[in-house]
Amino acid sequence: YSLVDGRGQIHASGHLLSVKDLNRIRLLGDLLDAGVTSFKIEGRLKDEAYVANTVAAYRRALDACLDARGEPRCPDRITHAFTPDLDVTFHRGYVEGFAQGDEKMAGFDAPKAMGVPVGVVVRKEGNAVEVDAAEPLSPGDGLCFFAPDGTLTGTCVQSVAGKTIVVNDAAGMTPGTALHRNYSTEFHRAVKKGVQRRVPVRMKLDAVAEGLVLIVEDSTGNRGSASLSGPFEVPRNREQARDRWKAQ
Repeated sequence: YSLVDGRGQIHASGHLLSVKDLNRIRLLGDLLDAGVTSFKIEGRLKDEAYVANTVAAYRRALDACLDARGEPRCPDRITHAFTPDLDVTFHRGYVEGFAQGDEKMAGFDAPKAMGVPVGVVVRKEGNAVEVDAAEPLSPGDGLCFFAPDGTLTGTCVQSVAGKTIVVNDAAGMTPGTALHRNYSTEFHRAVKKGVQRRVPVRMKLDAVAEGLVLIVEDSTGNRGSASLSGPFEVPRNREQARDRWKAQ
């Protein structure tokens, strides 16, 4: 589209309706101070990696804000097989939604996710391309770039040997072409390994007339118990039995 005034003067051209994505992770502390108690993450039509990455990034940032304020937060211990990074999954550029002044809300250059810059084409021969890469590429990575005519073009990495990659189609790649990675095979593979969530609990074992009772309680007051009826065999080696209890 082009934005044209009544005199025929063109003020802007390109993908005028391609709106950037809202990212207020830098302002979470201000939003908490303003009294916000619930945050919605938009995930419509997004893939598993986007959801996992975005939730993990915001959860980590929120926990840091709560810790800095000395406020209670979820005690669960959550570990990820990946490092949350909002740049590596889908976005068309980020804006803070006029939270701190005027912003350019649209990305006129492209209507799709460009990803992160990964390198520059040095030379090519057929579909073999030598890349001055800022970070390593992997087979299966998705690349996009602007062809000489300004068209946004994409291709997929087939193999990697040192600085040389073989892609599906290198048409439009010329020396000096800036490459962006909009799909990271390694990141998606790490996301597939999942997230581990552990809840810290306190366990108390009591000897009662009928046998043993185990009581388990978490920091928020959730409580459960289990019992085991006796009689029990006397341990042949008390110290070894005690060590095994502690280990298990």
